[in-house]
Amino acid sequence: MRRRFLRLATISVLCVGVFAAPVPVFGTEHEVLQGETDLFADRRAESVENQNLVGLWDEPEDYMHLLYSLPPTRSRLIDRIDESGEMSGYDIFYFSNDPLLSRYINAAILANPGVWESEHRWRAAMERIPQVSALPDPMVNVTQFIDEIETRVGPQETILSLSQKFPWFGKLDAKAEMALRDALAAVEQYQARIRELVASVKRSYYDLAYLDAGIRITEQDKGLLEHFADIAQKRYETGSGIQQAVIKIQAEITRDSDRLLMLRQQRESMVARLNTLMNNPPQHPIPVLAEMVVPALEFDLDRLYALGKANQQELRAAKYQIEKHDQQIRLAKKEYFPDFTVGFNYTVVDDREDALGKLNPPEGNGDNASAVVLGFNIPLWEGKLMSGVREAKELKYASERAFHRLENEMEFSVRDGVIRAETTRDQLDLYEKVLIPQAEQALESTQSAYSTGTLNALDLIDSERFLLNVRVAHARLVADYMIALADIERAIGTAFPAPPVDMHEIRRTNEQQSAEPETN
Repeated sequence: MRRRFLRLATISVLCVGVFAAPVPVFGTEHEVLQGETDLFADRRAESVENQNLVGLWDEPEDYMHLLYSLPPTRSRLIDRIDESGEMSGYDIFYFSNDPLLSRYINAAILANPGVWESEHRWRAAMERIPQVSALPDPMVNVTQFIDEIETRVGPQETILSLSQKFPWFGKLDAKAEMALRDALAAVEQYQARIRELVASVKRSYYDLAYLDAGIRITEQDKGLLEHFADIAQKRYETGSGIQQAVIKIQAEITRDSDRLLMLRQQRESMVARLNTLMNNPPQHPIPVLAEMVVPALEFDLDRLYALGKANQQELRAAKYQIEKHDQQIRLAKKEYFPDFTVGFNYTVVDDREDALGKLNPPEGNGDNASAVVLGFNIPLWEGKLMSGVREAKELKYASERAFHRLENEMEFSVRDGVIRAETTRDQLDLYEKVLIPQAEQALESTQSAYSTGTLNALDLIDSERFLLNVRVAHARLVADYMIALADIERAIGTAFPAPPVDMHEIRRTNEQQSAEPETN
């Protein structure tokens, strides 16, 4: 019994050792997280010279450098907010000729929950790579006989088995490549979420700027009408005018008041929308926006198409999906080959207790037995294997069609944005060079004629309304033009109309600045 107890204790220790061997010893949760942070920091430091940002690199050769270089782009920018709240860095991803708009976009990128959600998703996708590329867990089996099997050298008491499965050559590599493509596609979706957020902030900002311009124009018009009402009242009091003119002008003042109420209500809604994008409370105040400066541009469709094909994040994600399904086809073909299992069995054998065994113990009495096990599965059902290959091919065909669909949608979005921008620009030229000057001259002429009694109040109101409508329409066109530029930028996936930036030079400059000692 003592020997049996010692053997069982030895087996237990062996089992504990086998189970514990592949498991690292962790400290506290903080120590684990700190260790992961240090690991990422080391990997990022190694890839500083070769790292590129998604959407601005050409055929990256080392995907892992890309994955480990992307995370710090956001965290380092958070650290670069100065005391005034200004932040530089993200403006390389978009065009803006308005410092306040740049601040709002940067704030949205840093705080928007949707962007953080996408970031966590691509980080989670990256963690799939080591999971699918690792060998399956080894198996340990312990068999304790209830009714011991008697052999020539003694009864078998316990069998300890240890086995490891080895997939066919290249299967784990194919799975790792598939997971890598999924991770890279998730990175592109993360970048696409940022681009969509930038476009949404711009649209809301430009609409808000239009509403502020509309409020300014309407308030100016209301002040002008109040001036006209004073003139009409004086003419009525002196007998040179009629009361109907005073009433008509006062009615127009009331219409302006109603318009102001509507515009202010729309402004509150747009402020709430913009604050939501920045993850601020909806009622957070936003100052009145200044008039927008319209950049003078020439649109080159071929260049824009080329930029879109090279940079649009949805297209890049679709390319990675095609590459993923290439690897899936490769994996499906390897399923025709068997997976191997290598094992080791250790059998505990007790001494013979029968009379003959005690009288004449056989050679090897009570010696434990060991054996090596080699096994493999037989890929017998060809129909299943062929279906796996066909499935992978169909998925690749679907991904290729999705890529072409996205490419067509990109070209349409670029073309649509350019048409809108060019048409709006022509309208702006017409308004600025013809309509607004004509409306101002007409109002001045009508006002002079009304003062002399040549024209009545209705003619004055018509001229005033025409100028008001022209100025409001011009403000709307300015906003529409800027929104069209934002839509073009969103379609091509990179800053527009700013020229491409040298990402390596920007990173080297940032590192040099961070390495310089602080001076008081």
